[in-house]
Amino acid sequence: MLPISILLRIAAIKCPLPHFPRDELGWNGTTSGKFTIKSAYSIRCSVDEGPNEDIWRIIMRYKGTQLQQIFLWMVCCDKIMTNSERVRRHFSNDARCGLCGADIEDVDHVLRRCPQAYLTWKELIRDEKIDEFLKLDIKAWVKCNLTNPRMFAKVPIDWELMFSGVCWYIWKSRNAVVFRNEDGVSQRSILEQARAWLVTIVAAGMSQAQPR
Repeated sequence: MLPISILLRIAAIKCPLPHFPRDELGWNGTTSGKFTIKSAYSIRCSVDEGPNEDIWRIIMRYKGTQLQQIFLWMVCCDKIMTNSERVRRHFSNDARCGLCGADIEDVDHVLRRCPQAYLTWKELIRDEKIDEFLKLDIKAWVKCNLTNPRMFAKVPIDWELMFSGVCWYIWKSRNAVVFRNEDGVSQRSILEQARAWLVTIVAAGMSQAQPR
């Protein structure tokens, strides 16, 4: 026997009148009730996923090279092949940083907190802003530096490109050590490479030049 509260709830449901059409399954995303890919995509894009989800549109409007645009995309997806990511994919059993020996080398570590990366950013970021620069989550970090050059940079001119260039050369330097057993480069060398690339890309009108 069902509880009285359930019976009362069932009794309160109105049966459909004889002249009403039969109930049918329908898609709420269109007026016709029929499912379409376009309506599903529109609903998906309208979902509010938080303040940093417009980072994808920001990266799509990035004015540097396609190579670095893809790199920034992968950084925000947490998919660059750090040692922690290699362990997750069963490519390695060692998640430690190949440069400083820290226990976990993730995106945050390799691009910001590894001593080589940290010293590089110290050259470029205002002293009173360095702690905030390091504490932002990765999506907010990329978003802020691509859209608000005066927020952190000592020299805000072309900061969108300089920021992405430094990220790229930090990553490239790390890969040279991890995968080719080369000696690591100094933050000075990373800055020189990033600045040289910046001059090239600006002079070329941000066309097809690619980082070497």
